[in-house]
Amino acid sequence: MKPALPDDEAARLARLHSLQVLDTQRDPVLDGLVRCASAISGCPVALVSLVDSDRQWFKARHGLDATETPRDLAFCAHAILGDGLFEVADARRDPRFSDNPLVLGDPNIVFYAGEPLALDGHKLGTLCVIDRAPRRLDATQRDLLAGLARAVEHWLASRALRLEADQMHQRCQLAVEAAQLGLIEIDPSRSCVSLDDRAMRQHERHVAGGELSLEMWLESFEIGDRERLRAAIGAPARDGATLTLTAALAQSRGGAMRHLEIAMQRLSHAPRWVGSCRDVSESLQLEQLRREKLAAEQSSREKSVFLSRVSHELRTPLNAVLGFTQLLQLDAQRPPDPVQHARLEQVHHAGLHLLDLINDVLDLTRFEQGSRPMNLGSVSLDATLDACTSMVEPLAQKMAVELVRADPGDRLRVIADSRALEQVLVNLLSNGVKYNRPGGRLTVGVRTRAAQVEISVTDEGAGLNDRQLGQLFQPFNRLGAENAGVEGSGLGLVIAKNLVEAMGGELVVRSTPGRGSTFAIVLARAGAASAGQTRLGGLTIPGELSDFGSLLPLPRVDVPPATIVYIEDEPVNALLVTEALRHIPQWQVVIATDGEQGLQLARRLRPDLLLVDINIPRLTGDQVVRALRRDPDTERLRCIALSADALPEQIAAARAAGFDDYWTKPLDLLTLVPRLLDLLASESLPALS
Repeated sequence: MKPALPDDEAARLARLHSLQVLDTQRDPVLDGLVRCASAISGCPVALVSLVDSDRQWFKARHGLDATETPRDLAFCAHAILGDGLFEVADARRDPRFSDNPLVLGDPNIVFYAGEPLALDGHKLGTLCVIDRAPRRLDATQRDLLAGLARAVEHWLASRALRLEADQMHQRCQLAVEAAQLGLIEIDPSRSCVSLDDRAMRQHERHVAGGELSLEMWLESFEIGDRERLRAAIGAPARDGATLTLTAALAQSRGGAMRHLEIAMQRLSHAPRWVGSCRDVSESLQLEQLRREKLAAEQSSREKSVFLSRVSHELRTPLNAVLGFTQLLQLDAQRPPDPVQHARLEQVHHAGLHLLDLINDVLDLTRFEQGSRPMNLGSVSLDATLDACTSMVEPLAQKMAVELVRADPGDRLRVIADSRALEQVLVNLLSNGVKYNRPGGRLTVGVRTRAAQVEISVTDEGAGLNDRQLGQLFQPFNRLGAENAGVEGSGLGLVIAKNLVEAMGGELVVRSTPGRGSTFAIVLARAGAASAGQTRLGGLTIPGELSDFGSLLPLPRVDVPPATIVYIEDEPVNALLVTEALRHIPQWQVVIATDGEQGLQLARRLRPDLLLVDINIPRLTGDQVVRALRRDPDTERLRCIALSADALPEQIAAARAAGFDDYWTKPLDLLTLVPRLLDLLASESLPALS
């Protein structure tokens, strides 16, 4: 009869296989136990049988040559279903086994008695005895057989423990390998130190047997760490005491300083220290780099705060200098005489130069901090060159430089940030004019490749030698031009290079002394697309406003009536805007000197436009706008920030507070009125990028 399966069959088989005992060599201990079982029972055959999924396999056997039989025929498969001795007096008369081939044929089993072998509650097999004649065991024989079975169970449990210990050892070895640990043993009584292979490599020592004197081991370290180790090891210590320290090696490969972390414990049964060491040089270097990075970030934040303050403090007086200079130059009622006009022009020119220097320093700082965002897209090269050459044309005429540019066609486009590309081209064109020869030519060329476009600016100036080319992109290094009367800060090309690289392009310089220089921008080519037209805001400025040099008094254009509230605590700035707009009677300009007053005026007057300085008393500009945005009656007021803070962080904070746009001081009065006209005539403000 086919035996049933135990209820724990899956777990039983898993435990059996975990012992890794099946199909292994014979064991003398188990062979001795089965001989004893045969002797005490008087049976010719005794076996240690392990029941696998489809067979029973004999780990030990006496009186039988076979090593296994099918499980379906195994008496042991029945024995593991019970808790005690399983005995069959005469298998020939037992309906469960009468037709079993092992009964009808070799080995002709008639009598069977099997004691289950259990481990962790799972019956893995039996210690059994077999006879070819019918019989029964007496009580003494049963007790002795059970005792022998317990001895076999002890052998199985011991094997399990050994395997687990081996696995733990392997896990420890893997952990040691993964952690790159070397092993150390220090015997102060013998004044010797034992190192394994890895520890010797870490100590840069190579000694036979891995053993060296304590003094030789201590000499491996820098003198300060050497004495610390000597004191720690030699001091009286309780059993189980631990020692952990990091020591620098006295001599390191390649001259680089290396450090070992040593962790040891004093044994409880012997006055020795055992432990490990590992090379922590890299982790210490990384930690040092982390600290330096944190220090650099802190320094960068402090520099940002400093630059923000300096920028604000410089822009505030510049706003008055440039603004009132423009008012004096453009005053139609009391125009300055030619000498005064020339003097005002010098003041205005100097102020613009100082403003350019401030902007260049801020731009360079943004690149160092990675805070200059790029808005890459498809940009029309023809339109960009038109805009840039128009801006530089007056300077070229003044310097008697002929400006010649290629016509790329209105379908050629590049992948770029439009504002950044204009900034780079204006810088290169301005340099090409300033450093050209009198009466020279400045040529703008365009060359297309399969996936790239090269825009080149070539002058006919003095050119650059190899030394100058090597120093070209050093901040504030003007290569001696400061002694030639050419204006500049030495930052323009540094910023231009950063801008081009941030757009994924390359700035290439080719120059020959005495024959001029070529600065080329290489950018990715965009797919052909319609250039289209772009308007700022909703108002098209009449043609006569394109040159705003004669804007004051205002030409005859349709100006919509408007109320403008300007919140400004600096009287000079408030006066400047008031003076700039006083020629427009349709506009009522109301000044508030602090945030609370401005908030009250905005709620009472509901102005068409609110101009707000950021750093104002009682309520900051950001707080004023947040309060307006929370009120349903004022949430849609148009709010423009006017501030001398020009750092990206401040601009981002203002936009997050709810400002519609952000204008930096100093204000250009030649564009102030057109910008206000554009805003007041549009139904909504242009989207901010």
